[in-house]
Amino acid sequence: MKVSDKYKHMTKGKIINQYSFRNIAIVFIAMILLLGIGLQAVFRPQPSDASEFHAVAKNSIYSLPSQIGDWVGRDQDIPASAIKLLRPNAIISRSYYNKKTGETASLLIVQSKDARDMRGHFPPVCYPANGYQMTNEMQVDWDADGLLMNGTDYTFSIQRSNRVTYLNVANFIILPNGYVVPNMKALNEAASDYTRFFQGAAQLQLVTNKNYTDEQRQRIFEELVGSNKQIIQTLLNGESYIKNN
Repeated sequence: MKVSDKYKHMTKGKIINQYSFRNIAIVFIAMILLLGIGLQAVFRPQPSDASEFHAVAKNSIYSLPSQIGDWVGRDQDIPASAIKLLRPNAIISRSYYNKKTGETASLLIVQSKDARDMRGHFPPVCYPANGYQMTNEMQVDWDADGLLMNGTDYTFSIQRSNRVTYLNVANFIILPNGYVVPNMKALNEAASDYTRFFQGAAQLQLVTNKNYTDEQRQRIFEELVGSNKQIIQTLLNGESYIKNN
């Protein structure tokens, strides 16, 4: 009887030691995991890491000249609703007139520090909200002095009095990871990524008369955008600033 009790005690002690070891192992693994999560949070990009890029992007956008060759620009008023929605780091809306050809075009460049602020602002939303109807939409590649930009070309119409006016809008989403994308899908991915949304996003729109030929519009694009492609390149290089921090 005494021998049996002795062995029973030894077995019980062995079981207790096994459970203790298992608990210690679980606690140790949990600590390692928590440490890994903490280190990841410390070393992953932070919103403050993008400060330099946003400062450079702002200066670059506002360097867009009012006179570009034969084109003379005049700044347009920006609706307060757009400012509230976009919370822009920098924004230019400018109409241009070509003194030589008589052509007109409007150029919008806007960049927001938070990519999520850009999601509600693009032609299929903004133009219908102002009374326009979208009549066509297609993806188009545009050449900005050797910089290939994949965008979406929209056609809108609006009836005023007894006259219907048509216009074309070439639209581009510019992401700081080096990509120009034609629609909101890639922007939404960036906006949903907690390691990227604070790098922001930019958008460019070139608005021209529907009666202009494709050749005219490409030339206008080259003259107004291609001659200032360094602005686009700056907006594409956001990640390089963050990696250098």
